[in-house]
Amino acid sequence: MVDSGQRTKLAVRVPVTLGVMSRCPDAFVCENVFDQVLDKVGHEKVDLSLTFIGKLNSSEPIYGVTCKHGSLECTGNIHELCVAKYSGASSIWWPFLRCLNYGGAESIGLERTAKECSKVSDIDWSQSGIEACVNGEEGPRLLRESVKHTKQLGIQLS
Repeated sequence: MVDSGQRTKLAVRVPVTLGVMSRCPDAFVCENVFDQVLDKVGHEKVDLSLTFIGKLNSSEPIYGVTCKHGSLECTGNIHELCVAKYSGASSIWWPFLRCLNYGGAESIGLERTAKECSKVSDIDWSQSGIEACVNGEEGPRLLRESVKHTKQLGIQLS
């Protein structure tokens, strides 16, 4: 609406979905580049989400998904999905993801790393519901749903 020649800003957020794998070197590059974008435009201008690349595999006993970089990647994907769900805004969960990446691929998927990064990011791992999500059925279900969504979007690489 224009009033007296002044334009008002609409609170439109641009939807951005990053198709990634938590232990993939290409995902690190993607997330590093997007971190620079967020530094310039801020989280309030984007509706940021992650979707994970993998293959649904009903014979995979733990997750029902095969991840390209191994089962620790599936665990890392679940950490990120649960933190994103239970911490809310990307301005809260993005620092968690950046912390994970800072530790390097070899530490992603380890619960101690996820817990350390949640502390660094001021996220309550236990009381928020994240721990129950990660250690229960919800986390693997979120991963399977994410992999299905990624396939529907046609994303094959980070």
